[in-house]
Amino acid sequence: MDNAAIMPFEGWRLSGSAEELARRTYVAASPWAHAPDDVPDGHVLRLLEPAFRDDDPATSARVVRAWSASGRLVPLRGPALWAYQIDEAGRTALGLAALIDLDSGLLRPHEEVIERYVEVQSALAATTHGHWEPLTAFRPGLRVATLVAPRIAGVEPDLVVRSGTRTDRLWAITEPEVVDTICATLGRAPLTIADGHHRYAAWRALPAGAARHALTLVLDPDAIQVGAIHRVVNGTGLDDLVDELAPDQLAPIAGTEPDVAAFLESGATHVVLSDGRRHLGAALPPCATRRIDAAARTLADPRSIEPVGFEPDLARALAAAGSKSTAALVGRPDLDSIDRAASTGEVLAHKSSSFAPKPRVGLLMHRWD
Repeated sequence: MDNAAIMPFEGWRLSGSAEELARRTYVAASPWAHAPDDVPDGHVLRLLEPAFRDDDPATSARVVRAWSASGRLVPLRGPALWAYQIDEAGRTALGLAALIDLDSGLLRPHEEVIERYVEVQSALAATTHGHWEPLTAFRPGLRVATLVAPRIAGVEPDLVVRSGTRTDRLWAITEPEVVDTICATLGRAPLTIADGHHRYAAWRALPAGAARHALTLVLDPDAIQVGAIHRVVNGTGLDDLVDELAPDQLAPIAGTEPDVAAFLESGATHVVLSDGRRHLGAALPPCATRRIDAAARTLADPRSIEPVGFEPDLARALAAAGSKSTAALVGRPDLDSIDRAASTGEVLAHKSSSFAPKPRVGLLMHRWD
Protein backbone atom coordinates (compact mmCIF):
# COMPACT_ATOMS: atom_id res chain seq x y z
CA MET A 1 0.00 0.00 0.00
CA ASP A 2 2.95 2.40 0.32
CA ASN A 3 2.79 3.48 -3.33
CA ALA A 4 -0.99 3.32 -3.72
CA ALA A 5 -2.98 6.31 -4.89
CA ILE A 6 -5.40 5.76 -1.98
CA MET A 7 -4.07 4.68 1.39
CA PRO A 8 -5.16 3.81 4.92
CA PHE A 9 -3.52 5.81 7.68
CA GLU A 10 -3.13 6.17 11.42
CA GLY A 11 -5.63 8.77 12.56
CA TRP A 12 -5.07 11.28 15.34
CA ARG A 13 -7.57 13.05 17.55
CA LEU A 14 -7.84 15.21 20.61
CA SER A 15 -7.99 13.20 23.82
CA GLY A 16 -10.79 13.24 26.37
CA SER A 17 -14.23 11.82 26.97
CA ALA A 18 -17.02 12.22 24.44
CA GLU A 19 -18.35 15.16 26.45
CA GLU A 20 -14.92 16.82 26.54
CA LEU A 21 -14.45 16.25 22.83
CA ALA A 22 -17.78 17.93 22.10
CA ARG A 23 -16.44 21.03 23.90
CA ARG A 24 -12.93 20.92 22.37
CA THR A 25 -13.88 20.40 18.73
CA TYR A 26 -16.03 22.35 16.29
CA VAL A 27 -17.79 22.26 12.93
CA ALA A 28 -16.63 24.98 10.57
CA ALA A 29 -20.10 26.19 9.62
CA SER A 30 -19.07 29.83 9.17
CA PRO A 31 -15.97 31.79 8.15
CA TRP A 32 -12.94 32.00 10.41
CA ALA A 33 -13.92 35.58 11.29
CA HIS A 34 -16.90 34.19 13.25
CA ALA A 35 -14.81 31.82 15.38
CA PRO A 36 -15.02 32.77 19.05
CA ASP A 37 -12.34 35.09 20.41
CA ASP A 38 -12.08 33.18 23.68
CA VAL A 39 -11.96 29.40 23.34
CA PRO A 40 -11.51 26.82 26.13
CA ASP A 41 -8.10 25.50 27.03
CA GLY A 42 -7.38 22.40 24.96
CA HIS A 43 -9.78 23.37 22.17
CA VAL A 44 -8.54 22.54 18.67
CA LEU A 45 -8.76 26.24 17.81
CA ARG A 46 -5.85 26.75 20.23
CA LEU A 47 -3.79 24.80 17.71
CA LEU A 48 -5.16 26.53 14.60
CA GLU A 49 -5.67 30.17 15.58
CA PRO A 50 -1.99 31.18 15.92
CA ALA A 51 -1.46 30.34 12.24
CA PHE A 52 -4.71 31.85 10.98
CA ARG A 53 -5.24 34.86 13.23
CA ASP A 54 -1.66 35.77 14.10
CA ASP A 55 0.24 34.48 11.04
CA ASP A 56 2.35 32.49 13.49
CA PRO A 57 2.51 28.80 12.49
CA ALA A 58 5.53 28.28 14.74
CA THR A 59 3.29 28.72 17.78
CA SER A 60 0.85 26.21 16.30
CA ALA A 61 3.77 23.76 16.00
CA ARG A 62 4.70 24.34 19.66
CA VAL A 63 1.11 23.56 20.64
CA VAL A 64 1.27 20.30 18.66
CA ARG A 65 4.50 19.27 20.40
CA ALA A 66 3.17 20.19 23.83
CA TRP A 67 -0.12 18.39 23.31
CA SER A 68 1.65 15.29 22.01
CA ALA A 69 3.90 15.23 25.07
CA SER A 70 1.01 15.77 27.50
CA GLY A 71 -1.37 13.29 25.88
CA ARG A 72 -3.87 15.87 24.63
CA LEU A 73 -3.18 14.73 21.07
CA VAL A 74 -3.38 10.95 20.71
CA PRO A 75 -3.34 8.33 17.94
CA LEU A 76 -6.40 6.40 16.92
CA ARG A 77 -6.11 2.82 15.66
CA GLY A 78 -4.35 2.35 12.40
CA PRO A 79 -3.35 2.16 9.74
CA ALA A 80 -6.99 2.12 8.70
CA LEU A 81 -9.59 3.55 6.41
CA TRP A 82 -12.13 5.43 8.49
CA ALA A 83 -15.87 5.15 8.11
CA TYR A 84 -17.30 8.51 9.21
CA GLN A 85 -21.01 8.97 9.86
CA ILE A 86 -22.68 12.31 10.59
CA ASP A 87 -26.26 12.41 11.86
CA GLU A 88 -27.87 15.83 12.13
CA ALA A 89 -31.40 17.18 11.97
CA GLY A 90 -32.81 13.94 10.58
CA ARG A 91 -30.14 13.54 7.87
CA THR A 92 -27.42 10.87 7.77
CA ALA A 93 -24.19 11.07 5.80
CA LEU A 94 -21.92 8.03 5.80
CA GLY A 95 -18.57 8.55 4.12
CA LEU A 96 -15.02 7.26 4.10
CA ALA A 97 -11.80 9.02 5.10
CA ALA A 98 -8.54 8.01 3.42
CA LEU A 99 -5.28 9.47 2.16
CA ILE A 100 -5.32 10.29 -1.56
CA ASP A 101 -2.21 10.91 -3.62
CA LEU A 102 -1.95 14.62 -4.44
CA ASP A 103 -0.06 13.87 -7.68
CA SER A 104 -2.36 11.12 -8.96
CA GLY A 105 -4.99 13.31 -10.59
CA LEU A 106 -7.69 11.63 -8.51
CA LEU A 107 -8.61 14.92 -6.82
CA ARG A 108 -10.02 17.67 -9.03
CA PRO A 109 -10.75 21.22 -7.80
CA HIS A 110 -13.79 23.14 -9.02
CA GLU A 111 -12.91 26.58 -7.63
CA GLU A 112 -10.10 29.09 -7.88
CA VAL A 113 -8.18 29.90 -4.69
CA ILE A 114 -7.02 33.04 -2.92
CA GLU A 115 -3.24 32.94 -2.83
CA ARG A 116 -2.94 34.46 0.63
CA TYR A 117 -5.18 31.76 2.10
CA VAL A 118 -3.06 29.10 0.39
CA GLU A 119 0.10 30.57 1.89
CA VAL A 120 -1.37 30.42 5.40
CA GLN A 121 -2.57 26.84 4.99
CA SER A 122 0.79 25.78 3.51
CA ALA A 123 2.74 27.36 6.36
CA LEU A 124 0.50 25.64 8.91
CA ALA A 125 0.88 22.18 7.35
CA ALA A 126 4.62 22.53 6.69
CA THR A 127 5.37 23.76 10.21
CA THR A 128 3.09 21.42 12.17
CA HIS A 129 3.52 18.35 9.91
CA GLY A 130 -0.21 17.74 9.91
CA HIS A 131 -3.49 17.84 8.04
CA TRP A 132 -5.88 19.07 10.70
CA GLU A 133 -9.10 19.04 8.67
CA PRO A 134 -10.02 16.72 5.77
CA LEU A 135 -10.86 17.75 2.26
CA THR A 136 -14.38 16.70 1.27
CA ALA A 137 -14.92 15.09 -2.14
CA PHE A 138 -17.56 13.26 -4.17
CA ARG A 139 -18.08 11.49 -7.48
CA PRO A 140 -21.42 11.34 -9.32
CA GLY A 141 -22.71 7.79 -9.23
CA LEU A 142 -20.37 6.63 -6.46
CA ARG A 143 -22.20 5.04 -3.52
CA VAL A 144 -19.75 5.31 -0.65
CA ALA A 145 -22.38 4.49 1.97
CA THR A 146 -23.22 1.22 0.18
CA LEU A 147 -19.52 0.38 0.01
CA VAL A 148 -18.89 1.11 3.69
CA ALA A 149 -22.08 0.17 5.52
CA PRO A 150 -21.59 -3.64 5.37
CA ARG A 151 -18.11 -3.23 6.90
CA ILE A 152 -19.43 -1.52 10.03
CA ALA A 153 -22.80 -3.23 10.50
CA GLY A 154 -23.09 -4.38 14.09
CA VAL A 155 -19.64 -2.97 14.98
CA GLU A 156 -19.28 -0.49 17.82
CA PRO A 157 -17.74 2.82 16.68
CA ASP A 158 -14.22 3.67 17.77
CA LEU A 159 -15.42 7.16 18.64
CA VAL A 160 -18.80 8.83 19.20
CA VAL A 161 -19.28 12.54 19.86
CA ARG A 162 -22.67 14.19 20.39
CA SER A 163 -23.26 17.93 20.42
CA GLY A 164 -26.70 19.47 20.13
CA THR A 165 -28.62 17.78 17.31
CA ARG A 166 -25.48 16.33 15.75
CA THR A 167 -23.69 13.01 16.31
CA ASP A 168 -20.32 12.08 14.75
CA ARG A 169 -19.18 8.45 14.63
CA LEU A 170 -15.88 6.91 13.48
CA TRP A 171 -15.04 3.27 12.71
CA ALA A 172 -11.60 1.93 11.75
CA ILE A 173 -11.62 -0.46 8.76
CA THR A 174 -8.42 -2.48 8.91
CA GLU A 175 -8.94 -5.87 7.19
CA PRO A 176 -6.38 -5.91 4.33
CA GLU A 177 -8.69 -7.44 1.71
CA VAL A 178 -11.50 -5.00 2.54
CA VAL A 179 -9.11 -2.06 2.49
CA ASP A 180 -7.75 -3.14 -0.91
CA THR A 181 -11.26 -3.51 -2.36
CA ILE A 182 -12.40 -0.10 -1.13
CA CYS A 183 -9.22 1.63 -2.31
CA ALA A 184 -9.53 0.03 -5.75
CA THR A 185 -13.16 1.15 -6.05
CA LEU A 186 -12.38 4.73 -5.01
CA GLY A 187 -9.45 4.87 -7.42
CA ARG A 188 -11.43 4.03 -10.57
CA ALA A 189 -12.18 7.65 -11.54
CA PRO A 190 -11.40 11.17 -10.30
CA LEU A 191 -13.17 12.74 -7.35
CA THR A 192 -14.42 16.33 -7.33
CA ILE A 193 -13.30 18.39 -4.36
CA ALA A 194 -16.34 19.87 -2.67
CA ASP A 195 -14.69 21.61 0.26
CA GLY A 196 -11.06 22.42 1.08
CA HIS A 197 -9.65 23.99 -2.09
CA HIS A 198 -7.15 26.13 -0.20
CA ARG A 199 -5.93 23.13 1.80
CA TYR A 200 -5.58 21.12 -1.41
CA ALA A 201 -3.53 23.86 -3.12
CA ALA A 202 -1.45 24.35 0.02
CA TRP A 203 -0.69 20.65 0.47
CA ARG A 204 0.32 20.30 -3.17
CA ALA A 205 2.81 23.16 -2.66
CA LEU A 206 4.50 21.59 0.37
CA PRO A 207 8.25 20.97 0.08
CA ALA A 208 9.88 17.60 -0.46
CA GLY A 209 9.66 15.40 2.58
CA ALA A 210 6.11 16.46 3.48
CA ALA A 211 3.11 14.18 3.05
CA ARG A 212 2.13 13.66 -0.60
CA HIS A 213 -1.26 12.20 0.27
CA ALA A 214 -4.21 14.38 1.29
CA LEU A 215 -6.54 13.60 4.16
CA THR A 216 -9.89 13.32 2.35
CA LEU A 217 -13.46 12.48 3.37
CA VAL A 218 -15.43 11.03 0.44
CA LEU A 219 -19.22 11.39 0.61
CA ASP A 220 -22.12 10.35 -1.61
CA PRO A 221 -23.43 13.19 -3.78
CA ASP A 222 -26.94 12.87 -2.32
CA ALA A 223 -25.51 13.33 1.19
CA ILE A 224 -24.08 16.75 0.28
CA GLN A 225 -26.00 20.01 0.61
CA VAL A 226 -24.69 22.91 -1.45
CA GLY A 227 -25.09 26.55 -0.45
CA ALA A 228 -23.99 29.89 -1.82
CA ILE A 229 -21.21 32.05 -0.43
CA HIS A 230 -22.29 35.67 -0.47
CA ARG A 231 -20.03 38.70 -0.64
CA VAL A 232 -19.91 41.77 1.58
CA VAL A 233 -18.16 44.54 -0.35
CA ASN A 234 -16.59 46.69 2.36
CA GLY A 235 -16.14 50.44 1.98
CA THR A 236 -18.38 50.64 -1.08
CA GLY A 237 -21.96 51.92 -1.15
CA LEU A 238 -24.76 50.25 -3.08
CA ASP A 239 -25.00 52.91 -5.80
CA ASP A 240 -21.26 52.82 -6.48
CA LEU A 241 -21.27 49.04 -6.87
CA VAL A 242 -24.35 49.17 -9.11
CA ASP A 243 -22.67 51.77 -11.36
CA GLU A 244 -19.58 49.58 -11.65
CA LEU A 245 -21.34 46.27 -12.10
CA ALA A 246 -24.67 46.44 -13.95
CA PRO A 247 -26.37 49.87 -13.98
CA ASP A 248 -29.01 48.93 -16.56
CA GLN A 249 -29.85 45.40 -15.42
CA LEU A 250 -30.78 45.66 -11.76
CA ALA A 251 -34.41 46.14 -10.63
CA PRO A 252 -35.81 46.71 -7.13
CA ILE A 253 -37.02 43.77 -5.08
CA ALA A 254 -39.65 44.72 -2.53
CA GLY A 255 -39.76 42.91 0.79
CA THR A 256 -37.39 41.38 3.28
CA GLU A 257 -35.00 38.46 3.61
CA PRO A 258 -37.48 35.74 2.50
CA ASP A 259 -38.22 37.69 -0.70
CA VAL A 260 -34.52 38.05 -1.42
CA ALA A 261 -34.00 34.33 -0.81
CA ALA A 262 -36.91 33.46 -3.09
CA PHE A 263 -35.49 35.62 -5.88
CA LEU A 264 -32.08 33.97 -5.60
CA GLU A 265 -33.63 30.49 -5.71
CA SER A 266 -35.74 31.34 -8.77
CA GLY A 267 -32.80 31.54 -11.17
CA ALA A 268 -29.33 29.98 -11.32
CA THR A 269 -27.71 33.30 -12.31
CA HIS A 270 -29.74 35.60 -10.06
CA VAL A 271 -27.85 38.16 -7.96
CA VAL A 272 -29.07 40.69 -5.39
CA LEU A 273 -27.18 43.80 -4.28
CA SER A 274 -28.34 45.31 -1.00
CA ASP A 275 -27.43 48.00 1.51
CA GLY A 276 -29.77 46.40 4.05
CA ARG A 277 -32.70 48.63 3.09
CA ARG A 278 -32.79 48.57 -0.71
CA HIS A 279 -32.52 45.29 -2.59
CA LEU A 280 -31.72 45.30 -6.31
CA GLY A 281 -31.87 42.07 -8.29
CA ALA A 282 -30.81 40.90 -11.72
CA ALA A 283 -29.97 37.83 -13.78
CA LEU A 284 -26.28 38.27 -14.51
CA PRO A 285 -24.04 36.04 -16.64
CA PRO A 286 -22.75 32.81 -15.10
CA CYS A 287 -20.03 33.16 -12.47
CA ALA A 288 -21.20 36.65 -11.50
CA THR A 289 -19.14 36.24 -8.32
CA ARG A 290 -15.98 36.78 -10.39
CA ARG A 291 -17.40 40.06 -11.71
CA ILE A 292 -18.44 41.16 -8.23
CA ASP A 293 -14.99 40.45 -6.81
CA ALA A 294 -13.32 42.38 -9.66
CA ALA A 295 -15.66 45.34 -9.15
CA ALA A 296 -14.94 45.32 -5.42
CA ARG A 297 -11.19 45.45 -6.02
CA THR A 298 -11.64 48.34 -8.47
CA LEU A 299 -13.72 50.35 -6.00
CA ALA A 300 -11.81 49.45 -2.84
CA ASP A 301 -10.26 52.11 -0.69
CA PRO A 302 -6.48 51.63 -1.05
CA ARG A 303 -6.30 51.52 2.75
CA SER A 304 -8.78 48.64 2.93
CA ILE A 305 -7.17 45.40 4.08
CA GLU A 306 -10.08 43.18 3.06
CA PRO A 307 -12.31 44.73 0.37
CA VAL A 308 -14.48 41.60 0.14
CA GLY A 309 -15.83 39.50 2.99
CA PHE A 310 -17.27 36.04 2.41
CA GLU A 311 -20.45 34.93 4.19
CA PRO A 312 -22.45 31.73 3.54
CA ASP A 313 -25.32 32.88 5.77
CA LEU A 314 -27.82 35.14 3.98
CA ALA A 315 -29.07 36.86 7.15
CA ARG A 316 -25.53 37.66 8.28
CA ALA A 317 -24.60 39.02 4.86
CA LEU A 318 -27.65 41.30 4.86
CA ALA A 319 -26.95 42.41 8.43
CA ALA A 320 -23.39 43.40 7.44
CA ALA A 321 -24.63 45.74 4.70
CA GLY A 322 -24.99 49.47 5.27
CA SER A 323 -24.21 52.89 3.86
CA LYS A 324 -20.53 52.03 3.44
CA SER A 325 -20.82 48.35 2.59
CA THR A 326 -22.91 46.36 0.13
CA ALA A 327 -24.11 42.78 0.35
CA ALA A 328 -23.72 40.97 -2.98
CA LEU A 329 -25.97 37.94 -2.66
CA VAL A 330 -25.68 35.09 -5.14
CA GLY A 331 -27.51 31.89 -5.99
CA ARG A 332 -26.09 28.48 -5.17
CA PRO A 333 -24.56 26.26 -7.85
CA ASP A 334 -25.73 22.67 -8.13
CA LEU A 335 -23.54 19.57 -7.95
CA ASP A 336 -23.78 19.00 -11.70
CA SER A 337 -22.30 22.43 -12.48
CA ILE A 338 -19.66 21.92 -9.80
CA ASP A 339 -18.61 18.54 -11.21
CA ARG A 340 -18.62 19.98 -14.73
CA ALA A 341 -16.31 22.79 -13.63
CA ALA A 342 -13.93 20.23 -12.13
CA SER A 343 -13.99 17.89 -15.10
CA THR A 344 -13.50 20.60 -17.75
CA GLY A 345 -11.00 22.68 -15.81
CA GLU A 346 -13.18 25.79 -16.28
CA VAL A 347 -13.28 26.38 -12.55
CA LEU A 348 -15.65 28.70 -10.72
CA ALA A 349 -14.55 31.84 -8.90
CA HIS A 350 -13.04 31.35 -5.46
CA LYS A 351 -15.55 30.72 -2.69
CA SER A 352 -18.48 30.17 -5.04
CA SER A 353 -20.12 27.49 -2.92
CA SER A 354 -20.39 26.17 0.60
CA PHE A 355 -20.97 22.56 1.57
CA ALA A 356 -22.54 20.55 4.36
CA PRO A 357 -22.04 18.38 6.23
CA LYS A 358 -18.53 19.27 7.29
CA PRO A 359 -16.40 16.95 9.45
CA ARG A 360 -15.91 17.92 13.07
CA VAL A 361 -12.43 19.44 13.35
CA GLY A 362 -10.35 17.68 15.98
CA LEU A 363 -11.83 14.17 15.65
CA LEU A 364 -9.81 12.82 12.74
CA MET A 365 -6.47 14.29 11.72
CA HIS A 366 -3.36 13.15 9.85
CA ARG A 367 0.21 13.67 11.04
CA TRP A 368 3.58 12.79 9.58
CA ASP A 369 7.18 13.05 10.86
